[in-house]
Amino acid sequence: MGQVFLVQHPRLPRQDALKLLDAGVSRNDDFKLRFQREADLLAQLSHQNIVTLHDRGQFEDRLWITMEYVDGTDAGELVKTHGALDPTLALELITGAGAALDYAWRKQRITHRDVKPANILLGVDGGELEAVKLADFGIAKAAGEATSLTSTGITVGTMQYISPEAIEEDLDNRADIYSLGCTAFHLLTSRPRTRASRSPP
Repeated sequence: MGQVFLVQHPRLPRQDALKLLDAGVSRNDDFKLRFQREADLLAQLSHQNIVTLHDRGQFEDRLWITMEYVDGTDAGELVKTHGALDPTLALELITGAGAALDYAWRKQRITHRDVKPANILLGVDGGELEAVKLADFGIAKAAGEATSLTSTGITVGTMQYISPEAIEEDLDNRADIYSLGCTAFHLLTSRPRTRASRSPP
């Protein structure tokens, strides 16, 4: 639905991540509302493990938001490059993402709804892990909002990590905990957990 650029702040000595919605998508009311909701939700969250929102706006019919730039990589790329992670590192990443989810639910009753390795960002400085940040609340949902489905009836979220209940039901933060568990499995084994690998009830 858009692109992300590394940009220099026009007045401050700081680099930001600029998320720019495609022109065609910006004219779609459904996507426009989702994009604006991401900014509204992020603006209410201030936590060391959540990417900070700086600003939002519109330029030539294209919507944009600027966010904290995390200099490093993401957990998905780390697994692709290095394979299964050391359990100590995997635990640190899952703990950071879990703290972010707990805060979002406790403060604003917000569920992320798309927890996966690619959305766990790693700030790296001098080869050392400096920060763990949960990103992309673009399909996040506050408790009490309407359906989790898009207007076309397709569930938003990545199917390899989404809980079975999230496909048809209104849900709470337990769905994010399920997705976080699937993410931990991926980090520790270097492969996502498939539906076929689930044990029978």
